[in-house]
Amino acid sequence: MSFIRALHKETRKSKFVVLSISSILLFVIIITGNINKAYDSILEFENQFTNNAIGISFDNELNNQGILNRISAIQQNKDVIVRFTCKVFDYDSNYIGDCNCEGIYFGKDFNSAYNLISGRFFNKDDFEKNNNLVVIGKDMLKYTKTEGEKRYLLNGDTEFEVIGVVGKEGISTMYDDKIIFNLSYIFNNKHFVTKDLWSVDSETLSKQQLTDIVKKVDENINIKGTIIGKRPNPLRDAINNSKELIIGGIGIIFCAIFTLFISLHNWLDLIKLEIGIRQCNGATKGNIMIIILRRYLIYSCISFITSLLLYYLLHIINFGGLFDYKINYLNLLFSVGTMIVIGFFTIIISLHKISKIEIGRLLRGR
Repeated sequence: MSFIRALHKETRKSKFVVLSISSILLFVIIITGNINKAYDSILEFENQFTNNAIGISFDNELNNQGILNRISAIQQNKDVIVRFTCKVFDYDSNYIGDCNCEGIYFGKDFNSAYNLISGRFFNKDDFEKNNNLVVIGKDMLKYTKTEGEKRYLLNGDTEFEVIGVVGKEGISTMYDDKIIFNLSYIFNNKHFVTKDLWSVDSETLSKQQLTDIVKKVDENINIKGTIIGKRPNPLRDAINNSKELIIGGIGIIFCAIFTLFISLHNWLDLIKLEIGIRQCNGATKGNIMIIILRRYLIYSCISFITSLLLYYLLHIINFGGLFDYKINYLNLLFSVGTMIVIGFFTIIISLHKISKIEIGRLLRGR
């Protein structure tokens, strides 16, 4: 109880200061958290490709069967991973909504970067059996049906067995709405394919070796230097993806900073008399600075704890999907940095304001 009374005594004249700092820290956590979430999501998505990946496209004169024949020839090398980004699934079906699809083939097992919630990813035996199999993002579960212990996704009248679900519990990712299917389905059904959006990758073969394999199949196949989905600057894209939130958050932070400076002005007016008495008793500017710094640290700690509690409350509610990420060292680092910057200006403003007032006026509380 004595600790609470002492804490109340220290903060009873500074409630608006604490509230202002808490608001600033809360929005710093929200903004940095969303940027970090977007950045991690982009990196995780791009990590599906190795640094050896190349994009390929085919001439317009080549017909559908010609494309399939050339892809089949490329797949004869067991070290190759072939991907095709497409919209194979029937969007008029009652089961499939808006999603992004990717066909995949590989000749030997590799470590997928997708985070599995349940089930498994493809293995090389799945491609040899030519079964209709899919791995889906967690948002696609609502379009599936269950029969016994198995789950199925319908594409028109065709059933695809769901062997795995990818995503993260409580956190959104860029592949939550994804359908990854066995590329053999396209060959078995002579499905129409586009002339681009193909990629060839490998964990063991270099980019030049992959290029040689492709060119050996057909010299006219176009090689692209970049892969669909790869971004030259993931951090910049993460910031761009969070632009509206950043602009709104910064606006609120500026309002909170303005409120903070007004609160500091009022707070200093309230403690003028105390400062005057301390100076009459021999306190130097250094002593006064230490007192103000100590109190600011107390206010900052209270504000920091308050902002964390508010965030966790919002995280539980998860209003608008803005709080579906966990606080990490980056949020804490930016929060501490913000407190240091605010503290620096707080002390400078306080000392500047106090130094201009005579002791006699301070004792009269003016």
